[in-house]
Amino acid sequence: MRRLTRLALVAATAFVVAACGSDSKKTNPDGGVKNDSSVTKLDTGTTQDATVLPDGSKPTDGTLPSDGGTAACNANKIGTPCTRSGGECGAGMVCLVTAADGSGICTCPCTPDDPQTPVLIEDSCPNTNKNICGGIQLSTGQTQNLCFNRCSPRLGGTDCDPKFACDPRSGSVTGLLDVAVCIQDACTADSDCAITTSNRCEIALPTDAGVPDAGTGDGGATNPLVTKPCAGAGERCVRLFAGKTEGICLKDGKCDTASGLCGKHSTDKPQAAIGDPCTGDTDCGEAMRCQLESDPKALGEKDHGESCTSSDDCCGSCDPTTSKCRGTCMKTWAGGYCAAIGCAFASLTEFACPTGSTCNRFFYGGMCMKSCTMKSTDITAEEIDTGCRAGNYGDYECRGWNNAFLTQQLRAADTAVCDPGHFARCSIFPGPRPPNFAGLDCSLVGLNGDPVNPGDPRRNPTDMACRTLDGKKTTDVRAPEGFCFDLTVAGKSAP
Repeated sequence: MRRLTRLALVAATAFVVAACGSDSKKTNPDGGVKNDSSVTKLDTGTTQDATVLPDGSKPTDGTLPSDGGTAACNANKIGTPCTRSGGECGAGMVCLVTAADGSGICTCPCTPDDPQTPVLIEDSCPNTNKNICGGIQLSTGQTQNLCFNRCSPRLGGTDCDPKFACDPRSGSVTGLLDVAVCIQDACTADSDCAITTSNRCEIALPTDAGVPDAGTGDGGATNPLVTKPCAGAGERCVRLFAGKTEGICLKDGKCDTASGLCGKHSTDKPQAAIGDPCTGDTDCGEAMRCQLESDPKALGEKDHGESCTSSDDCCGSCDPTTSKCRGTCMKTWAGGYCAAIGCAFASLTEFACPTGSTCNRFFYGGMCMKSCTMKSTDITAEEIDTGCRAGNYGDYECRGWNNAFLTQQLRAADTAVCDPGHFARCSIFPGPRPPNFAGLDCSLVGLNGDPVNPGDPRRNPTDMACRTLDGKKTTDVRAPEGFCFDLTVAGKSAP
């Protein structure tokens, strides 16, 4: 499974636990369209083909060369453009190649700051007010710590070299929490900011590698692989899922050339609200994106307990000891979900959360999600209406991420939000650790939860617990086949 770009969380004890979602490589549409919060120019190859080259050298298969300690990192060169042929960065620097054309960004190796020692600053970048050390996954699968320029994402201007943009979700590449850096290529035309529509098309599986996979503005009518072209003017057909014939129709969005970021887009439903169902970006408001529904089982991923050779086979992960999948399959973003991305940065005012929604900082860059709360004071009632969308059991849950902390001071959200059911597997929570950490479980995100006083009867009135898709509680509170589900109306629809 592909690790979704959600963050780590900490309890009041400052214990960190890595969290991941259940969407997979197979659920990512081709052509740069993503099925999670990256339906922008966000993740186009930055981590997929990243290769680090010593200045002026030939490719080294992603291994980081040493400068031999003969030259210091040049702060003025960090964040400037470079090419595979080299020569632009200077002695002591490296070129992080991020694009297929061999272009990249100048940087240098570094030691990252240790969040467990807040008084000390271990970051070894030359100017920590301007630079920050982040971890990049190279094409070899190794992670390398490199220096990048800090920036403040905003439309209408940029802190970056004009070739790069200050993307609010750059943390999905560098692993940096609530810090944006200059790394993503800037958009230069509206076609760089493709948006999804509600129209669908069909593309035959390719038999000739030389035949392009999508049309170029004619709906795919001139592409011999496109068996059902797009209906809308100016749309292009892109394969929705690798190895499948279903395609989705894209059209140009809006590139803010001053910042290199994609701005607001045209929409068929300007009054759409955060959390509304959708089948494309045009079903959502102009500042929103549609998180598309996908069914991993229909895409060939295996359910809990089935045989596997790697985690790519599974909806969850592959247990290397038993060669069995750990983690139950369920639909992602059932019915689609309108969301806004970038709310973690106050400077990006155009994407601030509208009334009725809350910024869930559990996603890099922040995602506006529908706010929810108990509408009943009877905490013994089996069904409590939270206002989340009703559907199949567990499609959406009102989870109290405001009880979780990303750092000792920063809550994951300010209020509870309507969260896609599959995003909170019971296994994301850490177990007990000596000498005095009791561990965490799904009750942490129960409404009115109180992580400081777990004995408080108000902690979990909706009975948020680890449950399977039949609604039954699991014996193990961190069972890999379970999800954090409660007894709200949305969660009570027929299993």
